[in-house]
Amino acid sequence: MSRLGFLGSRGFHLTMTVVWAAMAIPTALWWANSILWVGLMSVYACMTTHWSSYQGARAEHRADNGNGRPEDESDA
Repeated sequence: MSRLGFLGSRGFHLTMTVVWAAMAIPTALWWANSILWVGLMSVYACMTTHWSSYQGARAEHRADNGNGRPEDESDA
């Protein structure tokens, strides 16, 4: 996996955490009654939950395999 400098995995997640925390203020003040905004936040929540579940399943599969490679790439 290639590194993208600061936007590597940890840096990206830290940046997005700060962005979403900053979005809490306008959401509470101006967009609380916006159906479109609530819909977008619901879609975002579902998307990120499924993406993190997919990543967790991938990591679990690799850990169960024991060598860090997917099963179909093993020499056995």
